[in-house]
Amino acid sequence: AISASRDKTLKLWDLQSGQELRRYKGHIGRVLCLAIAQWTEYEEGTGDPIQKTYVATGSWDRSCKIWDLDSGSLLHELGGKPDRNTCPNSEGHENAVTDCCFSPDGSVLATGSDDETLRLWNLFTGEEIKVLEGHDNGITSVDYAANGEYILTASLDATLKLWDVSSESGGTRSYFDKKLNTWVNVRVEMATFIGNQDAVYEGRISRDLQTVVSGSKDGTVRIY
Repeated sequence: AISASRDKTLKLWDLQSGQELRRYKGHIGRVLCLAIAQWTEYEEGTGDPIQKTYVATGSWDRSCKIWDLDSGSLLHELGGKPDRNTCPNSEGHENAVTDCCFSPDGSVLATGSDDETLRLWNLFTGEEIKVLEGHDNGITSVDYAANGEYILTASLDATLKLWDVSSESGGTRSYFDKKLNTWVNVRVEMATFIGNQDAVYEGRISRDLQTVVSGSKDGTVRIY
């Protein structure tokens, strides 16, 4: 099990014994969210598969960090303090990173922030792929659709938004991912879901892509 805490750390636990196995330190603000991705790499020379597990953490300190779960090493620090930011093409979020999630294939990290933006990052290079704007208040929840083509965000502005991040034509920006050997394109906002009377704290897309569910401060759960 993995836990994130207000004490600015991430911890790995043994579920059977309840013992702490490893502690990950680096954030200078409380850790608000985490996401896990698994990726298969291949041993150089033998070609034997190696299962890698990566963990992303978002924090009050405006940064998102990506860790190698097994070794405990920090791979990328995206945003935050300029002298610690490893992203080659962006200063990152301007406010707390409130939620994060990986694409189903684990290659792209999506982060939402109190700065009202959704940002996409390349797991391997640490580069920022795209900044998506449209909410009128902080983003509280980020959810990738099961097909990897859409992202749903929930916000303090009482709405949810659906974004198309597929590789189809119509993208406003694209980049060639050498590891995936393909062009990655992103597109903008597709739909806005309204009806909540107060902040929306959670939003999820069903696996069949037919339903959106929200949980709100107004005391309701809505199904769209």
